[in-house]
Amino acid sequence: MVHIAVLTADQILPDLESWWARQRANGLDQTRSAAKIAVITGPSRTADIAMELVLGMHGPRELHLVILPAQTAA
Repeated sequence: MVHIAVLTADQILPDLESWWARQRANGLDQTRSAAKIAVITGPSRTADIAMELVLGMHGPRELHLVILPAQTAA
């Protein structure tokens, strides 16, 4: 499976706190919304079958980003 994400350059942030700050500025209630957020940091791993480690068991095998120029105010 391949995942293709299309985003603008201004959507790329340096860290998670910057993302939270942007969400708060847009009215997100951090305490109520945090339970709905999953941060995926890399390929999944499991050792369920015969205790043999398998990487990338779930989710896409490849990630492709299409980064468009930042949007400007019209």
